[in-house]
Parts: sequence; C-alpha cells; structure tokens
Amino acid sequence: MRTLPFLLASLLGWVVAHILGGTEREDNLLSGWVRLAHYPIGIAGASFGTWLSQNSPMLYNKVFIMGIFFSSIAVLAYKVTRRFFRPEAK
Repeated sequence: MRTLPFLLASLLGWVVAHILGGTEREDNLLSGWVRLAHYPIGIAGASFGTWLSQNSPMLYNKVFIMGIFFSSIAVLAYKVTRRFFRPEAK
C-alpha cells in the first residue's frame, strides 16, 4: 500500500505534463521529441513530491497537492531552461 500513492501521483504528473507540454507548438524536427521529455520530468516531479509528502510529518496526507506542485515546478523549470539554452534561430 505504500506504492499506491506513487502510482496515482505519477499518473497525475503525467496529466500535468501533458497539459503543460501541449502549450508549445514549434515546427522544427526535434520539437516532438523535446515535448515527449515533459512526461518523465512531470512523473519524476510528482514522485518526488509524493516521497517528500510521505516522509515529512507536516506534509502527511497531502500527496496530490505535493504531486501537482512538484510536477508543475519540474516541467516549468525544464521549459525555462530549454528556452534559456536554445540556440538562436537564424
């Protein structure tokens, strides 16, 4: 039963990554692969939030809130760093 919150938060992280990943529409060849990277990043963020929620007495039973928060932060940080380090289009 300890893994069920991780499974549910990972699914939630996938949904958050799908929503936030759908906001980008680029026409280059790698944009599809780059958008696919949102999913594992969102799942990892949600899993980290779940782990933090399970191990902190103050955050106990706040699994979904922490999953949404950390998956959103992880995907948005990925998008910001990708835009920051993108080579200039010529």
